[in-house]
Amino acid sequence: MEGAAEVGAGYFDSVRGNKPVSLEALVQVGRRYRFHLLANPTVTRGGKRFGLHDEEARQAWLLRQGQHHGFDLFVAESSARGRLCVSQGQRERRITLDMVLFDGALQATDATAVRHAWAAGIGPGKAMGLGMLSLALLPAFSIS
Repeated sequence: MEGAAEVGAGYFDSVRGNKPVSLEALVQVGRRYRFHLLANPTVTRGGKRFGLHDEEARQAWLLRQGQHHGFDLFVAESSARGRLCVSQGQRERRITLDMVLFDGALQATDATAVRHAWAAGIGPGKAMGLGMLSLALLPAFSIS
């Protein structure tokens, strides 16, 4: 291997491919997860979608999403991340999406619904890259 860097202890020397991950094994009822969600929380009135701008309305939206997508929230914080403006269609209709970052902890109550939310996303704006739910398993702990 002419020109290759010398491989030291603790470093990998080749890529061995992807490790298969079973969503059925990872997402189970009763398990707790840390989550991250960049979303476009909205409410629909009279057939028109409106962005939610106050914390109470955003938290209520996230609670509704949890009920719909099979999880209960333990704690969730939100912070505005700006607006995404895009033009759509031949008439150049402008669409504005408010981006909100949610971070917190949740517990799966319906594993199938959580798996679907993980794979398909949550809320409007998915076509613009919003709604992706990231999960990390929280270790079990006990207070003694």
